[in-house]
Amino acid sequence: MRFFTALALGLTLLGGVRAAELPAVTVPAFTNAPGPLAQRALALTRRELVAIHNDLKPWAKDPRAKLLTDGRHTEHGIRPNTQVLLACAVVARWGATAEERAGALADLVALLRFVAPTHSQGTLLANDGGKWQAQWQSALWAFQAGQAAWLVWDRLDAELQELVAHLVSAEADRFLKASPPCQIKNDTKAEENAWNSLAPALAANLFPQHPRAPAWRVAAQRWQLSSFLTEDDTQSDRRVDGRPLRGYRLGANIHPDYTLENHDRVHPSYMACIGLLLGQDICYRWAGQPPPEALRFNAAPIYDHLKFLTHPDGRSHFPNGQDWELHRVSPALHAEMNVLCGDAEAARLERAALDTCERMQARSPDGRSLLPGEYFFPSLPGMYAHAYAATFLLHLTLGEGVAPVSAAEFERRLAGVRYFQHGAFLAQRTPAGFTSFSWGRLVMGQAIPFDADLLGSPLEHSFVGHIAAGQAAGLVVEAVNAVTNRDHYAVSALLGRAGGAVAQQLVFASLPEGRVLYVERVTARRAVTLTHYETGLLGVLNEPEWVHQGGPRRVKFAGGEWLVDGRRAAAARTLPGPWLNLDNLWGLAAAGVEGWRYQATSQITRGRREQRLAWPPPAQHRFARDELIAQRVLVVGLNETALATAARARLLTQQAQFTSGTLVLPLGGWRLTADFVHPLPVVKLERSQP
Repeated sequence: MRFFTALALGLTLLGGVRAAELPAVTVPAFTNAPGPLAQRALALTRRELVAIHNDLKPWAKDPRAKLLTDGRHTEHGIRPNTQVLLACAVVARWGATAEERAGALADLVALLRFVAPTHSQGTLLANDGGKWQAQWQSALWAFQAGQAAWLVWDRLDAELQELVAHLVSAEADRFLKASPPCQIKNDTKAEENAWNSLAPALAANLFPQHPRAPAWRVAAQRWQLSSFLTEDDTQSDRRVDGRPLRGYRLGANIHPDYTLENHDRVHPSYMACIGLLLGQDICYRWAGQPPPEALRFNAAPIYDHLKFLTHPDGRSHFPNGQDWELHRVSPALHAEMNVLCGDAEAARLERAALDTCERMQARSPDGRSLLPGEYFFPSLPGMYAHAYAATFLLHLTLGEGVAPVSAAEFERRLAGVRYFQHGAFLAQRTPAGFTSFSWGRLVMGQAIPFDADLLGSPLEHSFVGHIAAGQAAGLVVEAVNAVTNRDHYAVSALLGRAGGAVAQQLVFASLPEGRVLYVERVTARRAVTLTHYETGLLGVLNEPEWVHQGGPRRVKFAGGEWLVDGRRAAAARTLPGPWLNLDNLWGLAAAGVEGWRYQATSQITRGRREQRLAWPPPAQHRFARDELIAQRVLVVGLNETALATAARARLLTQQAQFTSGTLVLPLGGWRLTADFVHPLPVVKLERSQP
């Protein structure tokens, strides 16, 4: 075959190359028979590819080419096309019929005829007149195209082989001399370094006899290792791939507590980018090479946090909110930890994710996983296709993995409190549900019952809400204190609201029985006129289309019952009384309020239908200096029936009494004392004496 080698690195990036003969690419051979997990992943891949085929459209510049996008040379014009190529390749080899296999290969070739010629060596330009090489994310797109092409290399014509070979090698060359960047706060470089390692890793394994293959291999290992280092790692004598870590002279990208910041928050979606490294493992094995230790470095402790944050349906909890879609369920990372690391809890989560994904596909006639309103990121549908195909290939290459733990074992091991000191949040997992309170990049609490149906949304500023006086609407954490134990925690905080004109003192406590206590005392520091006041805020997911919901939300309150169908617009309502219960799962009992404000929007925003539940604002808007604005107590019961919530509210109304700024509250086996005389509330949480 023909392959292009560079006269020099600079010429490669500029497109100055000459043709040279290289040994033929060895197409991976598979001798294992697909086991049950591989078969499930293959079935998901095949169904998803039907939807992808239906979405393809011809490219005007080449009648042989097809694409899924508008054909620009930037991320949303290229990545959705490369993201689905692995699924095409899998079905082209393992489809059920000759017709299905031929159709998948035809779609793969048609997509490559757009992707490959619009990289540097090709003669065609993308629809906006550009080439897509050497971009911020182009190493990822090149890997996706190259890995898929590898599986069917012997079925591609010489033109496509040359173009794919060039785009893979050109992207790999970018990282031979470049130094991996590092950043811990706000915007980690972890996921960027991880996807940049993909191109040299693929080039080294796809073309092992190439003169630059050893250099690509070294570069890939350096970028892999740089992705998830802590500061302590960078100075460590621990040996990885034959060298002490400090000898690599790399910077850190994650906190010492193995959390990671991106988009100005601790972000589990980016912690899951350890999968970008683990997914490379099979490429080394296909080439007969040992995978570097760097691929798994720090994967286990990061993944342990992700397990802790996982909801029963396979989705995640986000203590700092989620600015991406909530409908992100992938079996791939769990499969990697199952097969590569022998993690029996991952084996359980993989099966949960597969179950949810199968239910998702069953909603659509053509088998697509996502409904149109469930995503806004153009590559997300393709990410599902890629995840299914990658899961299949992993199991086909390395087997089914380990036996899963039981649900009881899973919850028993992960139950308890975790204090993320550097991530600045506390979280607890109990059999009843998940709770968290964050005081770092975002101040917010969560208390969400465990059920297959994810009822609560990670709405930003949950519990603490929003307080504004005209244009002054900011929130400043002035003081915070956290008290933790193995099975409970309490956070007290002083927040400056409305430009500092308002002080919000609060307590957020989580108990092992699946209860959360939230107390706020809000006062005016100076004369102020409030223009917006919304606290006790909770986000309610109301998506009857979702596979685990299946119907309207049932809202019970002191005055009756309301069935809220998220698909139908409804006016906001004030629901009277001190308690409210959703779906006999989520109980809210309050003191100091006479009702609840429920905004039953049917609008879908950022791929979710998120309704808002909050306390009504105070009756007055103007407050004098030192005047009390509100003093409220909320007890949240997770997996609690409406009858239990109503009973709790009756007790709470009697017991929640502030005396000289101090609240003493019995909580059925617990006793909370909160002194609000001090600016930062002084909290004591203890078990009651029998």
